[in-house]
Amino acid sequence: MKSRQITLAVFTICMFAIGSVFLSNAQALPKANYQGILTDENDSLVTGTFDFIFKIWDAESGGNEQWSEDHTNTNVEEGIYSVQLGAASLLENLPFTTQELWLEVTMDGEVLLPRQLISHSLIAIKALDSDEVDGFSVNANPTANTLLPLNQNATFPILAIPEITSSQIANDAVQDTKIDWGAGTNQVSGVDIPVVDEFQSSNSTNVQDVLDDLDQAIEECGSGDITAVLTPGNDLSGGAYSGEVSLYIATGGVASSHIANGTITTDDINSSYTLLTSSQATDLTDAGPTTLHYHQSSSGNFTISGFASVGNDLTVGNDVIVSDDVIASDDVTAGDDIYASDNIFANDDGGSTGYFKLKGNGGNSVASLSTVSGTSGNNGACFTYRSGSQRGFFGASSSYGNAGRCYVTNTSGGSITIDLNGQTGTITKNTCNFRMDHPQLPDKDIVYTCIEGPEAAAYTRGSATLVNGECFVPFEDHFTWVINHTTLTIQLTPLSANSKGLAVVEKSERGFRIKELMNGSGSYEIDYFVQGVRRGYEDNQVIRDKMRLETATE
Repeated sequence: MKSRQITLAVFTICMFAIGSVFLSNAQALPKANYQGILTDENDSLVTGTFDFIFKIWDAESGGNEQWSEDHTNTNVEEGIYSVQLGAASLLENLPFTTQELWLEVTMDGEVLLPRQLISHSLIAIKALDSDEVDGFSVNANPTANTLLPLNQNATFPILAIPEITSSQIANDAVQDTKIDWGAGTNQVSGVDIPVVDEFQSSNSTNVQDVLDDLDQAIEECGSGDITAVLTPGNDLSGGAYSGEVSLYIATGGVASSHIANGTITTDDINSSYTLLTSSQATDLTDAGPTTLHYHQSSSGNFTISGFASVGNDLTVGNDVIVSDDVIASDDVTAGDDIYASDNIFANDDGGSTGYFKLKGNGGNSVASLSTVSGTSGNNGACFTYRSGSQRGFFGASSSYGNAGRCYVTNTSGGSITIDLNGQTGTITKNTCNFRMDHPQLPDKDIVYTCIEGPEAAAYTRGSATLVNGECFVPFEDHFTWVINHTTLTIQLTPLSANSKGLAVVEKSERGFRIKELMNGSGSYEIDYFVQGVRRGYEDNQVIRDKMRLETATE
């Protein structure tokens, strides 16, 4: 269809210039209305919906593109169409006032020529200097050769007043009542108060001499309080002062000659106990903080009411009972029970992981962690980490094979997650089920059982539409990554009683192609079901040697 465009409203195009001139003052958005007439090759008026592209160039032909905007699905009624240029891309920063610009229109991919000159109206030309007075423009900031407007209080802005230096102020011209002293004033009713920013003593080791220097500094300050005492000497520091002062030694030791009798009590000392090799049935129940240093073995019970820290091995012939944390850099061995009201930490060779062993009756490995039934929080947790050839988790009975039992549950039904981290593993079972609550019978479950087979298979299914007896069904990306496409089998179901039958005529990694039998040309819906073997599991062995699970090793 040969198309051409005739501009009806030249005034609307001239609004480009007006809008750009007044944008800074009136805050008008740089947009313009445009209207044209569209005819066909017989000069007949056209009605319909068309896609237009409008561009502004700096030349009648060739040149540089200055602006572009798409107007899709534009309605044309009896040849007339109207659009608002700048609706999607504002007509900003275009040189309307400095050079000629040309408008180009493209309709459904066809450029309508010639380009149209965007001209200024007389009003727009006058508007170019409408914001000036005798050639001076308005500027809210004080700038040379510009007009400065009054603010909302009918006064000039403070920025218009130049800075006044001290040399321009006459002596005694500014009275005391004109000065805002603020919260940090150091004068009350004309009386000066000396301010001591920092107290520095010349004595760094003798406490009494430092206190004498401080008393003298307080007398020199007159009335008032010292607000802070900062580092009076190399080894002394003090806290806030109001009425009295106290100092303490921050680093180093204090000679006994400087400590008055009775000034240090047992409350000021952390208790420390060292047990000898021959210690038996040791009971430490000191009410204060207790630290245990122990490097050998002891027989009998070991009981402590506080915190136990063991620098090396701890070997006890009977019970180990601690009311708080037990932290051992190496081994903790007890012939019977280990009780800790809080945490038990084990670090091996200074690392972040340790080796924790618990043995029950008969030497069987036992780990049981849980809270009291009915309480909130975790109802049981066991975390295991493996290193080298050691097992992370092992469960077996005294007979052979996979006869051990691992039971995970909670009030929500329980769950277990096994992550082999990319390694091939085997999980055997009698059945594999999923369970859901019965929607109508609260005391019943609905349990489905998985389909079994001799291969590691995967499937996809769906619906497609046959058009003129043929269609191609693409696979989802994830299915192409999982499946070996050479093992595919495909089932088809036509959803039309007039179907002549269907055939799969092409199978590939991308999908498959279907055709109607007997050169049929039907158009109808079909269902499909595709199965195949997973990549890497093509050689799955059905008949295998009986599996054995070796005895657990420590």
